[in-house]
Amino acid sequence: MSGVEPSDDARAKATQLIGKHMAATISELPETKYDAITLWHVLEHVHALADTLQTITGQLKTGGTIFIAVPNYQSPDGGHYQAHWAGYDVPRHLWHFSTETMTTLLKKVGLKIVEIKPMKLDAFYVSLLSEGYKNPDQPKWLAATKAFVRGLHSNLTAAKTKNHSSLIYIAKHA
Repeated sequence: MSGVEPSDDARAKATQLIGKHMAATISELPETKYDAITLWHVLEHVHALADTLQTITGQLKTGGTIFIAVPNYQSPDGGHYQAHWAGYDVPRHLWHFSTETMTTLLKKVGLKIVEIKPMKLDAFYVSLLSEGYKNPDQPKWLAATKAFVRGLHSNLTAAKTKNHSSLIYIAKHA
């Protein structure tokens, strides 16, 4: 098992928690091929998106699986909150994805999507953050109530459209 964490503080904490060294960059990883690679809400923060994803894909064994979770700006909560949607998280989020853009990007680096799974709890969390951005002076109980209702609505709508607040793309190396 290997991991990458660019933040010094987070890397030190992760190393302490798991008892293994964490790399600061991808280039510090051991030269090995992996059966599985996970990127949980990472890709939207990467500066050199295509190059980095190509490097990561190169470290995946043929037939290996990659799991990539990213916010989906086409989600119902994204449409409701618009500029206040927490999934945009500018300037930390450099990229914003839809199923179409993820499909194109993954294909470009030699990956084939085998499944897309929703992260249903993200609709509630992102709605809670978005309520704070949209109405910073409202009472916390009201923001939490509105966020719960919006998260529930988002998930119920997304059950038909498959455009959940965040999606996990499961892809195989060709």
